Amino acid sequence: MKSLGEMNFFTKTGQLLIRSRELPNMYSNIGTKEGKILGKVNDIIGPIMNPHIVVKPTRELLKNPDIIKGQELFELPKKKDKQRDKRWKKGR
Repeated sequence: MKSLGEMNFFTKTGQLLIRSRELPNMYSNIGTKEGKILGKVNDIIGPIMNPHIVVKPTRELLKNPDIIKGQELFELPKKKDKQRDKRWKKGR
């Protein structure tokens, strides 16, 4: 898990803006240290050394945005799709 930083604010369109110390992968999951998913990386703006990450939040986060105040946010590892792997091996 990569540590990304804390939430800056919500945009007018309802997306979350995070000032980050590291560059995450596009469309990766963002969440808490406990592994709770809060959204997905939608865009990365700004310089590479100090990027701002635009995150599309989950419905739960939109209903209760106070759950992440003051929390460190992380890039969560993607879960491997076992079904996709089976189909890939079967097709060969």
